Amino acid sequence: GERLAVDPNNPDILFCGTRKNGLWKSNDRGSTWSKISSVEAPSNNEGICFVLFDKSRSSGGVTQRIYIGMSVTGDNLYVSDDAGSSWKLIALPTLSKPVMPQRGVLTPGGKYLYLTTANGAGPGFGNNTTITRGALLRYDTENKTWKDISPENWIDDPPDPEHPGQTIWDAHFGGYGGISMD
Repeated sequence: GERLAVDPNNPDILFCGTRKNGLWKSNDRGSTWSKISSVEAPSNNEGICFVLFDKSRSSGGVTQRIYIGMSVTGDNLYVSDDAGSSWKLIALPTLSKPVMPQRGVLTPGGKYLYLTTANGAGPGFGNNTTITRGALLRYDTENKTWKDISPENWIDDPPDPEHPGQTIWDAHFGGYGGISMD
């Protein structure tokens, strides 16, 4: 998912998540825009990092289920089941360090939402944020359960074999960023 998304069931509808001005919707292919007042951008000025339509959940030619990710730790992943009229929080799983969504992608049929996360908004150094932690998560949209499917543990500090009781803080420098589904 990216910050700008086109409804796959109705190309007249666009949603755009911004860094500082919240979520916007167009019903006329971008000629005019309306601010979604129920969604505010996070106060850290990093904004909404992705908008993702679930193509399989539509009614009347309009996608009903939409996900948005916010570039902030804490409350940062939301879903709408009414084409963006209202939004509900999806709490991320409890991890040992706080993370925020980076990108999301759905499986065909919408059963699983895959989410890359990191401990900063990224892309890193240019915004005084060094990304050092992250996880790759899978959300079962039907059972509402999470699973950490990270290829490596990039959340916890690995132990330093040369210094018992200490960790190698920067042994894994980075989080998970982009993701795509084939």
